[in-house]
Amino acid sequence: MKSGELAQLAGVTVRTLRHYRTIGLLPEPKRGDNGYCNYSIDDLVRLLRIKHLASLGFSLEDIGGMLETLDSDDRSKAADLLESLDRELVGQIELLERKRRTLAMIRSHELDADVPVRLASIISTLKDHGLPDDMMRSERTVMLLAGAMLSESDLDETEAVYQAIIERGLVDDYIKINDWIIDLPEDADEAQKSAVIDRVIGVIDRVMDCFDTSNWEADPTEEELRAEAIFKQYQEQALTPAQKDVCDRVIDMIQKRVTGKSMRSE
Repeated sequence: MKSGELAQLAGVTVRTLRHYRTIGLLPEPKRGDNGYCNYSIDDLVRLLRIKHLASLGFSLEDIGGMLETLDSDDRSKAADLLESLDRELVGQIELLERKRRTLAMIRSHELDADVPVRLASIISTLKDHGLPDDMMRSERTVMLLAGAMLSESDLDETEAVYQAIIERGLVDDYIKINDWIIDLPEDADEAQKSAVIDRVIGVIDRVMDCFDTSNWEADPTEEELRAEAIFKQYQEQALTPAQKDVCDRVIDMIQKRVTGKSMRSE
């Protein structure tokens, strides 16, 4: 059989045949005087076995070992390979079920599908409580950037803070924080910046109990360092130097209140 004929009988492509030969799943066939491959019925049988094992979920990397095991006198290893595959499929099913639950929540609450669902839920709730459209756009950007890197513990803290802002009637004050920072002139002096910082901290102090000390005391992970780099890029583009200085100092004051240690003293 030529390559095209074998591929057609097995229901695969000629490119697949070549790939299987390259990785050693199919042996190199005999070649005629014209250089064309001549496959045997044994090659077809092996190809059909490969195709069936792949349909069960075996990776191409594992199929070779499974075929060797099935062709040997001792098939005990086959049971181990099947059990390992079953565990892997259970994990895939659980992941798919989580994705389905997430999709159901996105659909039922009409959340933004391109933002992590826990943060999208915060955005939706803030919108319901009157956040203006221009602030919603910036919040969405920040949430999107944060969602790429935040750990589950960080997300727990974020949800707790925003929930407290809503439940304690602080949404209007939260809006004011944005206005105070945005309205800060580019040439703001120290007195102006300090006044904004004091007002911002005055609001944040009312939800300070929601910050998780362990999140702020732990050494930053690689993901958190990347997140910090992302936010620095965002600040460089979105904020003036005066606004960025205020934001950095506010974060430092939160750090000091939560852990008793200032980042700037290091």
